[in-house]
Amino acid sequence: MSNDQVEKSLEPMKLLHSNWLKNEKKIFVPPIPRYLFGGCCNDLGHAGNTRSPDHAEKFICEHFRIRNCLKTNLRRVPNTRVLDVVGGISGSQNSGDQLAALKKVSANDNVHLKDQGYAAIAASIVKEASLFDLPKQKQLSSRTGKQPDWHGFISHSGIGKSGTGKSESGNRQLGSHRSHPYRPRGRGGGRGRF
Repeated sequence: MSNDQVEKSLEPMKLLHSNWLKNEKKIFVPPIPRYLFGGCCNDLGHAGNTRSPDHAEKFICEHFRIRNCLKTNLRRVPNTRVLDVVGGISGSQNSGDQLAALKKVSANDNVHLKDQGYAAIAASIVKEASLFDLPKQKQLSSRTGKQPDWHGFISHSGIGKSGTGKSESGNRQLGSHRSHPYRPRGRGGGRGRF
C-alpha cells in the first residue's frame, strides 16, 4: 500500500475517533506482516519475489513504513497508540532478531501466526494499555527496560532534584540565577570561563 492508500483507509474511522471515541483510550493494531517467508501457494510462477534472498528484509521494511504512516495519520487523534506488533513478538528492535522471531511464530500459510505469536501480540497490547497513564519518558524506559537513550546520551530523569530545593551539582536554590559557562561571572564583568 502506498502512504496515500493507508491514509484513505483510515478515513472511514474519522467520525468514530472524533465523536464517539474521542476521550476513550485506543490501541490501533496495524496489519501483521504477511508473506515474509514465502508466497501464498506452491506455484513457482506466482509471487516470484517471495523467493528472492532479500524479500523478508524488504517486506519487514514495508511493514514499518506502513506503521509509521499510521502513526503519522493518527497522531492528532487523542488517546491513541499504534502497537509495535513486530517488537511485541520479538522483544527486539534489531531487524535480524525480529525476522528470526517472526519465522518461529509464522504459520505454514505465511499469513497467520501460531498460538505463541498471537499470545505475544495480546501481551504487548496489555503492556501498551498499562503505559497510557505514564509520562512519556517513563513509557520509553518501561517498554525497553532501559534508561531513555538518545544517540549515546542517556537521560537520567530527576537528576539534580533532591526534594530540598537544592541541586546535587551545587547548593544553588532552584530558580536562582544560573551561571553560564561562556559568560563572565557576576554582574561586574569578572573573568569568563573560556
